[in-house]
Amino acid sequence: MKPVFEKIAPNPGSSFATFLYNLNETGSFPFWHIHPEFEIVYIKQGCGSRHIGNHYSTYNNGDLIVLGPGIPHSNFGNTDFPKSNFEIIVQINAYLLKNNVFQLHEFQIIQKLFTNANHAISFYGNTKLKVAKLLNRLVKAEPFNKIILLMQILFELAKSNEYTLLNASSLALETHSNDYNRLSKIFAWVGKNYNNKIELEDIANYVGLTRNSFCRFFKNLTGKTFTQYLNEYRINKVCELMISENSNIKNIIVECGFNEPTYFHRLFKKLKKFTPVEYRNKLIQERK
Repeated sequence: MKPVFEKIAPNPGSSFATFLYNLNETGSFPFWHIHPEFEIVYIKQGCGSRHIGNHYSTYNNGDLIVLGPGIPHSNFGNTDFPKSNFEIIVQINAYLLKNNVFQLHEFQIIQKLFTNANHAISFYGNTKLKVAKLLNRLVKAEPFNKIILLMQILFELAKSNEYTLLNASSLALETHSNDYNRLSKIFAWVGKNYNNKIELEDIANYVGLTRNSFCRFFKNLTGKTFTQYLNEYRINKVCELMISENSNIKNIIVECGFNEPTYFHRLFKKLKKFTPVEYRNKLIQERK
């Protein structure tokens, strides 16, 4: 299954696209897709998952994400829809960012932001709050004021130290390459089968490789072994369900493909630095 190629058109009278979604009305259902635009995504509140390139994680209490062009990703499925919740998306043609006005000396600080965006960036703290206010103004502004506000937003993001790089090894592959198509099939297959027993031979056969060739291919492109990726995916699925459901943790871990509780607890503590109970309590406190 290939990611959907999303064709994006600028708003009338503008050189880039802006969208405002009321999540209470539309929801946010993850689907794997790709587009050549630089993207800013702000979700006011709620929780969900982030699958960007070879990175998979969960967020709590909303998110502010910046993505470079050509990175396959899922939209950030949000499971909390109070009436006040919404999502703002800004998408800018990558050609505009690499040419014309952005090449002026005054915009040199923003070039680092564009570079970091190729690894996906999550912003937090005062930066997130300040940019959220600017994005709220942006979606309502006239075209001329939109471009002024966009410059302010990019500057605030570029000068901030309140961020985390999510995807240390970028997967901004050529959208029609064999590597891209094969990796996309692997990610889609994991998304459908993570809760079942997965043998390396099965997924290697699925993408037409021997076991050894598959292991080399995956490690070369993602910087991780397939087992590392699968464990991280499953652990973050557990976290996602702990946020969105009141299910018993024992039931959740089985639902996410873990059949050995001792191994699961050791792995969870290694990746999240908390026990599952401590992590769930932390999430509950953060959302109060």
